[in-house]
Amino acid sequence: ARARQAAQEAIAPARPPARPDREVEAWRILAAIAAADGSETDIADALEAAIVRLRRVGERAATGQLLAILGRLRRDAGDLRAAEQAWREALALAATGREPFTRETRLGLAVIAALDADERRIRALAGGRGEAATDAEDRAWRLLDLLARVLQGGTLDDDPTPLLVAAVADGTDAQVLVELLIEALSVHHPDAAMAARHALDTRLSGDPRARERLARIRGRIRS
Repeated sequence: ARARQAAQEAIAPARPPARPDREVEAWRILAAIAAADGSETDIADALEAAIVRLRRVGERAATGQLLAILGRLRRDAGDLRAAEQAWREALALAATGREPFTRETRLGLAVIAALDADERRIRALAGGRGEAATDAEDRAWRLLDLLARVLQGGTLDDDPTPLLVAAVADGTDAQVLVELLIEALSVHHPDAAMAARHALDTRLSGDPRARERLARIRGRIRS
């Protein structure tokens, strides 16, 4: 509650505008709280006004960062097309392609491509991704590469079970990809699919909000 209040006070319209970096951090805090309490749509609606304001005053980097946050909020609420639009707008603001928000947006767009079963889009986004900043990001791109190969009808050189089981702890992007791979591998690699299903179900059993978020993203329930 205190974190939400402090973040909301930092971006309150009645206050003098915060430094862009502080405002971005405040919105990150609110987005994390929204992920925990299911208020993604409400926070996203408020965030759009901040994006318009920062874009108007020429804060290119801060606008890109907020668009990246907006994309995740919209995606987690189940609105994939709005998420895709926000992330594409963020990428368009990148001056060098090495900005931190470009990694997040490129990965988010690739996950949407995976949900659309579009192997070509996955490959195109992977081609410009650069070096992963974290182990979790690296695993997500490995999952995407694996899914692209399966969608293309390719064969698997190695047992995917260790990657799938490890990735279920990496958050929403990885959990979406693991679930897609469980379905894709169920016929020709049933043991890997079964192990991944057990690991994912075990992980989600202790986090009902994450289970609900995954269901929204997959279109099984509406926000």
